[in-house]
Amino acid sequence: MNTEILQEIIAAIKSSKKSLVLAHQNPDGDTLGSMLAVGALLKKLGHEVDHSISDPVPQIYKFLPFTDLVKAPDDKDLKNEYDLAFSLDCGSVKRLGRTQALWSRAKKTINIDHHISNEKFATINWIEADATSTGQVVHA
Repeated sequence: MNTEILQEIIAAIKSSKKSLVLAHQNPDGDTLGSMLAVGALLKKLGHEVDHSISDPVPQIYKFLPFTDLVKAPDDKDLKNEYDLAFSLDCGSVKRLGRTQALWSRAKKTINIDHHISNEKFATINWIEADATSTGQVVHA
């Protein structure tokens, strides 16, 4: 675990209040679980949190807590700007699909992933290529 990057993320969270949490298009369990866990943590810390994905949550994952909070990128309840935007389990900005516009309007961006091929497209990039999943990185 890179403690220097983790400290940067903690500092960014402490200095922010409005956060956006994103998963990659065609979401799987790793991206969804990681996105929902980070969102829940941010809410506990007092953040206003929005969750968005290009595609609907697949039926197989609807049992996960907080899936009802996930919004489409064109949802009118989403904000025009966020202090922080998190990308979970996403190797490139293109994989964010229709949420790219939301991502680009954030003041600071944080990319958390486990893929060695990650393009490091955020302000802060926490990539743990030895991890089995992004969920494992988030849990750490």
